Amino acid sequence: MSKFKTVEFHKDISNQFTILIDKVKSLIGKNSNLGESKDAVLRHFIKNRLTENYSIGKGYVSNINDSGETSKYMDFIIYRLRNWILEKITKT
Repeated sequence: MSKFKTVEFHKDISNQFTILIDKVKSLIGKNSNLGESKDAVLRHFIKNRLTENYSIGKGYVSNINDSGETSKYMDFIIYRLRNWILEKITKT
């Protein structure tokens, strides 16, 4: 893919996402949690562009590097379906 086509592709994706966010803003009004709504839209947007081997969710990652530790809460976790062994908190 040429540099020009790559730039145009990314501009198009960015425009699509901006349109989705504007729709969310108009639908939820001023009193709703816009941050959570934007996150949900972005997760949906990304999920529709992932291959069938991957998915996206939110939550915590436990046993990081076999240390037994749990991560801080993450709004976006992209994971490979075939090798997924973590306990599912939320999947969108």
